[in-house]
Amino acid sequence: MTFIDQSLDGFKEIFASLFNDLSVWWILGPVFIFWVVLEIYFGKHKSEELGWNTALGNGISLSWITLNLMKFLFENNLKMFTWPKFLLTFLIMIYGFFIAYIAFTHKFSDKTTFLLASPSPIYYLASIAILWSYGVLDISLIILFDLVILYLIIIGILALIKKYIPDAKDFLSDKGSESFSDLGL
Repeated sequence: MTFIDQSLDGFKEIFASLFNDLSVWWILGPVFIFWVVLEIYFGKHKSEELGWNTALGNGISLSWITLNLMKFLFENNLKMFTWPKFLLTFLIMIYGFFIAYIAFTHKFSDKTTFLLASPSPIYYLASIAILWSYGVLDISLIILFDLVILYLIIIGILALIKKYIPDAKDFLSDKGSESFSDLGL
């Protein structure tokens, strides 16, 4: 089997994992919704940057999600528990705490913090951790490679979507609307 065939099989496995156990959607669904809403928000409000409070919230969200996954691993009579799952989930949780810490304390520059805490890496990592912790996705080297490629594809798609979402300022100016002060607000 060629590398390309293995990679295509890996992509099939990744997408199939979303439907192997539908109970995973109780945690995966809100993550996807929050991720998409944040990406659309920053596409609509192009002049806005991620703020310290959003970076803090993203770090806390990632920490909460991974804590929930650890609870899941231990709750299921240890049949879902493996040391690699636990350690990876723990490391992702530490990353979430790290993001929350640097956002709260402003220890790093805003550019670095906002890059590390932006919605795409946070919620992509959370999604992969969820699928792996729930046992619906087995991570191998080829799957890991495909996950990196998939992340790059998602980043590209999101960049295109954000580019074509009309800016909120443009929308208001196209409508010829008055400012809020003109409306007495």
